[in-house]
Amino acid sequence: NIGLNSSNEFYIYNYAASEVALKFDTSSNTTFSGALTGTGRITAKVGSGNEASIVIDNNASGKAGDAYLRYAVYNGVYWATGIDNSDVDKFKISKSSDLGTNDFLTIDTAGLVGIGTTAPGYKLDVNGTANIVGALTGTSATFSGAVELSTAGSTLYLRNAENTGNHYIRPTTGKLTINNASGTEV
Repeated sequence: NIGLNSSNEFYIYNYAASEVALKFDTSSNTTFSGALTGTGRITAKVGSGNEASIVIDNNASGKAGDAYLRYAVYNGVYWATGIDNSDVDKFKISKSSDLGTNDFLTIDTAGLVGIGTTAPGYKLDVNGTANIVGALTGTSATFSGAVELSTAGSTLYLRNAENTGNHYIRPTTGKLTINNASGTEV
């Protein structure tokens, strides 16, 4: 059924699904249900409210699925981003056609970020090897396992909060050097 409703909104009604399939309202909003398919692109332009948005809303009563976007290229590579409802509403980036499979990045509802893990326990939780170019800086750090210096001539510095007391390990000598008045090497 195609027509205008009592509010002068143009609509297409899907009787089989008992819902409005497509509606253009008097405020220039477009609403649709079901799949939106075709070729080309979807464009959101700034309206009178100074924002452009595409809303993926799956909060209807009785609906328990994910709200997500799927990206695909011709050779069968898929990525998905969105909210994984089946995993406590975590936001995920997945190398898959759906969330919950090959999840690369996860942000839980507490703001904890996981790379390579879907259950982050820290502000940044990395499961795997991380490469940091530049300084790793913090007020305190706890390491379990090995700390490796892989660049020839690298020096591991151990400093206190005042940035004094240069204690360091030089891989070339394998000795702990304590910078004190006499420059003692142990």
